[in-house]
Amino acid sequence: MEEINKKQIYYLLISTIFHQSQNTNTTLQNSLKLVEELEKKNYVCTERELTDLFYKQGIKHRFPNKMIDYLDSMFDTLKYDFKDINNVFQVTNFIELKNNLLKFKGIGEHKAQICILKYMILQGKSIDIDDYDQMLNNCCSLDETLFREIEIIKKLSTKNII
Repeated sequence: MEEINKKQIYYLLISTIFHQSQNTNTTLQNSLKLVEELEKKNYVCTERELTDLFYKQGIKHRFPNKMIDYLDSMFDTLKYDFKDINNVFQVTNFIELKNNLLKFKGIGEHKAQICILKYMILQGKSIDIDDYDQMLNNCCSLDETLFREIEIIKKLSTKNII
């Protein structure tokens, strides 16, 4: 597979953070909407701008204030710990990637594993069925939407997004 671009990486990271006490379909839609808004701002956003996006632009979440805090923290983590979002995924192994993901507020062990699973699929890496089952950890809603989310991420590599 081709290298994943900045927009795809932002989507992957944001959707990982958004997957919390929310319908998975809503997460997919709102992650895409937020990434498209952030792209217009060159992926720089203040807490105030995030608040406007949630309350004026209609990005929905069951816990909007918590998500605004997590996303604001995400920008700080990217700036101070990684310097650039691409550095989050430039690793030599998946343990290093998991440790990078765990630095983000709102991403725990389970979310990090699911993000890695998506990244592995995007990179065309083979996945052992036992590893797949362990990563999903009885997360049946993700099992239903995982490949739809992969398709969304793949479409972000082109200009025409449906």
